[in-house]
Amino acid sequence: AASHFEKYVQTNKDFNYIKDSYLHLGWIALLKGDEAGYSTWISKVKNNGNAYYERDKQAINEANAPKPNNELLKARLLFDGGYLTKGLELLNNSKVDDFTNAKDKTEYFYRLGRINDGLGKDDAALSSYQNAINIGKNLKYYYAAKAAVQMGVIYENKKNVAKAKASYNIALGMKNEEQKSSIENEAKQGLRRIGG
Repeated sequence: AASHFEKYVQTNKDFNYIKDSYLHLGWIALLKGDEAGYSTWISKVKNNGNAYYERDKQAINEANAPKPNNELLKARLLFDGGYLTKGLELLNNSKVDDFTNAKDKTEYFYRLGRINDGLGKDDAALSSYQNAINIGKNLKYYYAAKAAVQMGVIYENKKNVAKAKASYNIALGMKNEEQKSSIENEAKQGLRRIGG
């Protein structure tokens, strides 16, 4: 995977998604245990490319955040790659008390919710999303707000309009800085779909 990202940053002329590509190269280094390589790539995220698109803006946020927890990063990448069962196995080998700060605890529940959601395990997903909201509602990270949106989608699909509306409004009420515009748009679209 690293070679594809490296080729992209070497050949791309418009500077879009450069920050995101450098972030992914940093993650690859981190997962290989290369802390110096991780730091080098993260420096490139901060100093190269444009931050016009949401993914590049998020790359800046990630670069300025504390170094990601390896287990949560693996779970994220497994989810993104469609390896839901492997991601669930990974997270099931952990528990929330394994994580020392509120950001990681929130992300743990968010990732667990996303994976269970993807596997069609609505009750488990809803429980995890609620835990993410409870822990992370006052943090600047996107996990709690996105968890509220995902809860809204589940309730919307279950035709529970009242709970869907409440979930979307929770997302809109959060003051997270990350992915704010896209999360607000998702919540507003959900409210429009249900007539809220």
